[in-house]
Amino acid sequence: MRAATAAFAFLAALAPALAAAGGWEFLGPVPDAITGMSDPSRGSLLVSTQSGGVFRSEDGGETWDPVTAGLPAGPGVRFSSIANDAGDSRVFYMAGQEPAVDTLNGDLLRSVDGGRSWAFADTGLGGGFPVKIVSSADPAGGTILYTTVCIFDLFPTPCRLHTFASRNRGATWNEVANAPTNASVLAAHGATVYAGGSDGLFRSSNEGADWEEIDEGLARCDVRALAIDPSNPLVLWAGQGEDGPRFVCGDVYRSVDGGAHWSSTGLGRDVTAVATDSTRVVAGATRSGFFYPPGGVAESLDGGATWTDLELPTATALRIALGSRGFSLYAGTDVGLYRLPLVDILPVTPPEAARTSSRGSNGDR
Repeated sequence: MRAATAAFAFLAALAPALAAAGGWEFLGPVPDAITGMSDPSRGSLLVSTQSGGVFRSEDGGETWDPVTAGLPAGPGVRFSSIANDAGDSRVFYMAGQEPAVDTLNGDLLRSVDGGRSWAFADTGLGGGFPVKIVSSADPAGGTILYTTVCIFDLFPTPCRLHTFASRNRGATWNEVANAPTNASVLAAHGATVYAGGSDGLFRSSNEGADWEEIDEGLARCDVRALAIDPSNPLVLWAGQGEDGPRFVCGDVYRSVDGGAHWSSTGLGRDVTAVATDSTRVVAGATRSGFFYPPGGVAESLDGGATWTDLELPTATALRIALGSRGFSLYAGTDVGLYRLPLVDILPVTPPEAARTSSRGSNGDR
């Protein structure tokens, strides 16, 4: 018993080092910035790139196929946010934009065959272009979609962010009239929606009908990312950063009460993305210059108390996601997609307990 306990303690202590032991693997699909990425643990893996290409993989990024069927084409066409449907792993949504003479036209597209082909799904969105898509399971059993659309009142002045919702998988959209300004929908769980931006972080508990600001403990900085603990929706992780040269912002914050109160984890990086699988939280960040805090990817296995740098080969992590059952971490960077094998340390069952369990399952002898 003492030896087994000591072995488990030794392995647990090595967990952070083992997580990065395999090293990052470059997956491509091209040496270009990753602008959108689907959830690698649900069905096909899809990525969009800065040059406009969209790629699909059935083996976790080992091999790729370019996707063109149903997508708009031409100079300047770009694609960004990609979201999995909350209820159907074959359905995906993707945001796009096309340059026009005096503005930018936006597209929202849907695939119902695992990302092989696409069709427009933007009725009701109006002008502008989508910048973020979020899918949530409807409490009644359906799917609720939210998208943030950047609409120009007068091009080329800065656009205004508007929030739209769909309850028929993107067939039609309706604007969320009371959504906060200067905020992009970041995450949703059931009827609860979170939107953040330069004006703070906001929450709606009734599918966007009413909103409240939830920033107690947060710095007055851009809220760029939000992750909901899959085993406890009251546990949230928010990533902050800034676009200016001061660098007084940049951190990951944790809330254990649905966003009512927040506490800093002290990461101190310009955070662009956050992901969690309940056992770990991972933050992607950028680095803007020599005197700025590091970018790349950092991981915490103790609720944000301490962080380990995972030594991403490039300083810029634009998108991050955890693969199936926490076995791999994907980072979309400014030069392509990387994957890092993760090692989850499982409890060691002492021999005496194993024998007792075996006897119990077969009855007394």
